[in-house]
Amino acid sequence: MTTYRIGPDVAWHSSDDEGAGGAAGAAAAGRIAVLDLAEVGAVPFVLEGSAAAIWTAVHEHGDDGAEGVVAAVAERFGIEPDAVQADVTSFLAELVERHLIEASEHPL
Repeated sequence: MTTYRIGPDVAWHSSDDEGAGGAAGAAAAGRIAVLDLAEVGAVPFVLEGSAAAIWTAVHEHGDDGAEGVVAAVAERFGIEPDAVQADVTSFLAELVERHLIEASEHPL
C-alpha cells in the first residue's frame, strides 16, 4: 500500500489555523497555503474547497494510503468514496509531482 505524508521541506498554514503548524484548524480546511521551502523562488500553492480537504486528509489519514484519504474526503462532503476516488487520486499524484507530499510503498 502506498502511504502519503506532507514533505519535510513543506510549510503550510490554514486560514482556519490558530498558528499551530497548520494542524489545529486544518479540519475546517477553508484555505491552505503551501510552500516548498526547498525550491528557490517557490511561490505559495493555495488550496481551497476540495483541494484543501484532500490536503487535510493527507495530513490526518495519509498513513492509511489513498483509500484512507479518499474515505476522509468522501465523509467530509457526505458522498460515497467511489464518487471522489478518481479526483482524489489524481490530485494526490499532482501533489507528489509538485514535491509537496511524498508517497511511499513503506510506512513513512
